[in-house]
Amino acid sequence: MENGKFDLNLQVLEQLPEQLRAKTIYQLGEESPFLWEVIVKYHGNLAQRGEELSVQVEELENNVAIVFLKPEQLQAFSRFPEVDYMELPRRLWYNLNESKQGICLDGLQRTGYPDSNAVDVLNGDAGNRDKSNLYGAGVLIAVIDSGIEYANMDFRNADGTTRIVALWDQTVDSSTVNEENQQFTYGPPTGYILGTLFTEEMINTALQQTDRQRRYAIVPSIDVSGHGTHVAGIACGNGNASNGTIRGVAPLAQMLIVKLGDAQGITFPRTTRLLEAIDFTIKTAEELNMPVAINLSFGNNAGPHTGTDLVSEFLNAEALKWKNTICIGTGNEGNLGRHAEGKLEVRKTEEIELAVGGGQTSFYMQFWKNYVDTLEIEIQSPARKIRYLYENDIGIRFFEYDDCVLVINYGEPSPFQTLQEIYMEWIPQGDVLSEGVWTFRLKPNKVVDGRYDIWLPTGNYVQLQTQFLRSSVNTTLTTPSSGNRLLTVGAYDEHTGEVAPFSGRGYTRNGLQKPDIVAPGVDILSVAPNNSYAIRSGTSMATPFVTGAAALMMEWGIVRQNDLFLYGEKLKAYIQKGAVALPGESVPNNRIGYGALCLSNSIP
Repeated sequence: MENGKFDLNLQVLEQLPEQLRAKTIYQLGEESPFLWEVIVKYHGNLAQRGEELSVQVEELENNVAIVFLKPEQLQAFSRFPEVDYMELPRRLWYNLNESKQGICLDGLQRTGYPDSNAVDVLNGDAGNRDKSNLYGAGVLIAVIDSGIEYANMDFRNADGTTRIVALWDQTVDSSTVNEENQQFTYGPPTGYILGTLFTEEMINTALQQTDRQRRYAIVPSIDVSGHGTHVAGIACGNGNASNGTIRGVAPLAQMLIVKLGDAQGITFPRTTRLLEAIDFTIKTAEELNMPVAINLSFGNNAGPHTGTDLVSEFLNAEALKWKNTICIGTGNEGNLGRHAEGKLEVRKTEEIELAVGGGQTSFYMQFWKNYVDTLEIEIQSPARKIRYLYENDIGIRFFEYDDCVLVINYGEPSPFQTLQEIYMEWIPQGDVLSEGVWTFRLKPNKVVDGRYDIWLPTGNYVQLQTQFLRSSVNTTLTTPSSGNRLLTVGAYDEHTGEVAPFSGRGYTRNGLQKPDIVAPGVDILSVAPNNSYAIRSGTSMATPFVTGAAALMMEWGIVRQNDLFLYGEKLKAYIQKGAVALPGESVPNNRIGYGALCLSNSIP
């Protein structure tokens, strides 16, 4: 019998034979041959329990912990009474789809850009209700992403010093840096296990070096993809590299950067790194006594898209702490054919066709339905081999086909989820799966609700040709953007006035309004490596417009003391009220939420 404290993915991974585990989509054995990491919901003193098994435990806020252990320790650790639930972390993918005028900002920055640093602008500004001189002074913008080119002039003050108060690079092994540089003592932030924290002093020391090699010997943090640099430029680049021509929304905001990832060099980070980053960011902002606008430009398709998964619930809880607003993109799954939905009816067979493209390696599919509804599923391979899955087949099944093993975990509700998940993962016998169409025939026996939703993974997990032949654009927003206390952002093309076809749609599966707002996300010019600029598209580009706008609203409300409670849900409500409907759109809807961001309308 499967462990009821494990989520379905963890149940599958633990029971897979070694030869299949090496090919699974999670590939934990290859990345970390000795330790796995899991997200744990707990109560009591979990760290003490970890010591009993020599297991590393990193306790975060909200009774959530990240645990590093050997596969053979999973069962023993789960038997501790303090452990409520254990979940396998998922990959996160950047919401990138390879203007400020469009957000009504011009009227708020009429007096010209000040040459001084943020601290000088703040002097004597309390109680100033003027909205024409907002640049984000006194506010912290946190960019949790792929890192940043910290030496770029757009992220430096007029005197050449950094605007970054802290840079936590989760991919840099601090022991290696300590061996190579004796000037500072390096380590992760207090209370965390991985990565290296680079302080403002360290960054400024690096910036004083005369060449790149010496600079990066002191702060060896590099934004390889340039994604985080581009995002930060939209939110708060100050235009120094372009003589002020190309600036972000909040050019005087101070910055906190977290580069997500692992020291093993994994291309895309796991959700565990995100939990750590959010935890660290809000604690740091509170220590600095600064309101913080947090930018998240990534997600995945895991979970029921209701905002009730562990990661979304963690973010929802963090959104209630300190003076923060968490802005997140809906993702770029809108037109990729990775979501199917339907309504079951008794005595009516539903047929779903899934095309598997060429070169496809292992991938998974999550089927979500109401637990009250019961059905049988007929599964037909491209070679027309048929297997059957019955409603009482609770647990893990291994179906062997000619070219692959189909692993199915027919789940049950958990203490944190009323819905039922049927998890399916294709693992090739060779290197790749055969091309062709898989057919699923759903045969209901009892229907009370009837709704079902199926999601394929995001990002590079699936080839572009791997998609449902009859897909739905609805509820294509990614997790955790379905969190109800997050400010969820879609993308539109300000040149055409239309929603971007790639922009993830709402509503959430449980009917909550998402997205909340849209912002420009097509052909956005922003900061690129080597003090240059580049054009990119995606909800990754739309989200930092809203993050920067939130920073300006916090400056007006909290820093200038016009409204000390202008953050969180209140700030979201003001942005929703100030939004402008796009042509032909009635709002709110599941495409653009309450409309396009219009900052001048959003400040009372």
